[in-house]
Amino acid sequence: MAERVLTRRELNRATLARQLLLGRKRLSPAAVIERLVGVQAQLAQSPYIGIWTRTTTFRRQTLERELRRGAVVKATVMRQTLHLVTRRDYGLLRAALSETGFPDQTEQAKRFAPEARALAREPVTNADVLAHFEREHGFTGFEALRAWRGARVRAHVLHHHETALWGATGRSRFVAIDEPEEHDPTEARAEILRRYLAAFGPATRRDIGAWSMMHVPEISRALERLDLRRFRDEQGRELLDVPRAPLPDADTPAPRPAQGEETR
Repeated sequence: MAERVLTRRELNRATLARQLLLGRKRLSPAAVIERLVGVQAQLAQSPYIGIWTRTTTFRRQTLERELRRGAVVKATVMRQTLHLVTRRDYGLLRAALSETGFPDQTEQAKRFAPEARALAREPVTNADVLAHFEREHGFTGFEALRAWRGARVRAHVLHHHETALWGATGRSRFVAIDEPEEHDPTEARAEILRRYLAAFGPATRRDIGAWSMMHVPEISRALERLDLRRFRDEQGRELLDVPRAPLPDADTPAPRPAQGEETR
């Protein structure tokens, strides 16, 4: 039987529905963060706006309470960028990304990870650590930054929760957290990709690669473990999806910008 073709408008409505943008829901900040497999946090204010946009009961204090207690953390994960993720998802993501060739998987990162973890038992700044690397190893400039970044990601040294608060300014601080539960990398990837499709699908393999920066063979092995449904887009490209994920009709109403707002 021929695969169903999804129009661009149908894909638009599917994305809006899965991203909680067809209508706000009554969900906690942590539930939204898990639903979206992490929320971009390059700017401290971005997750607040992203969660508020999707929920009916968002309170800044609720998110900040979760950050202070460590239930939500600010970590370098997909695409080597900063996201807020739940502590439960952090270990799963680290395992899923553990065979990508990112800087935390180099021999240098493995060598310096214990040192980075020891330095960050109490909160430290970049300046503190870079001075240490210069004093102890003769590293300066980019060489020191590269050694520190790879080592801290490998050592589970994360941005201090204060850097994720709404009014965060000034120098970044870092602190070591308890090492997460171990997961089989392929199983972890399969679970993360299943949830990616639930939150962003239907999607092409190229979409998956762009979101995750995982290697094609890693993606393929993980997808083999999933029960998937398949579609085509109007250009004939294969679209992958998980069973029972929403596919609203193309004519489903979508929220419009308030009068005076710009659309981009």
